[in-house]
Amino acid sequence: MGGQAVKTSSFTQADAFFRYELAWSQRGRVSLALNVLNLTNRLDEGGGPLIQGRTFRLTAALHF
Repeated sequence: MGGQAVKTSSFTQADAFFRYELAWSQRGRVSLALNVLNLTNRLDEGGGPLIQGRTFRLTAALHF
């Protein structure tokens, strides 16, 4: 049982990452991070269902 090869065109995807840290107390700090994946929101490239639209991820962390 063999699979069939799929040929797709190449493309470039741009992502961005922003991070901000601030002192929370004398012993700890807080960091906030924003990830933006697929900045251009191009879904028509690559020829497959694996391309995700623009995605935002906001995370926060406490450091002691």
